[in-house]
Amino acid sequence: TKNIIRESLETKIYPNPTSSSSTIEMLITESGKLTIEVYNINGQLVANPFNDTLEEGIWQGEIGSDLPSGFYFVRASINQKVHTLKFIKE
Repeated sequence: TKNIIRESLETKIYPNPTSSSSTIEMLITESGKLTIEVYNINGQLVANPFNDTLEEGIWQGEIGSDLPSGFYFVRASINQKVHTLKFIKE
C-alpha cells in the first residue's frame, strides 16, 4: 500500500521545542480528510486544530499557541494512515 503521510523529513514540526507556536508541515500524497489532534503526556486530547478534507500537496498548520508548557503528542491521520510526532512547548 502507498504511504499517505511519508515519514520523517516530509512530516515535521518546527520550531520544536517552542515557547509560542510551531508549524506542522506534511506532504499529502493522496486527497482525504486530515485530522490533527494534540494529546498531553497523560493521553488526554487537548486540542484539535485541524479537521478538513485536503487535496494532495504540502499542508501547513499552526499548533501550540494556546497550549500551556509541556510535552505533547501530535497525531495526524488521513485515509486510515496515522503519524505521531512529539512536540514540546517551553
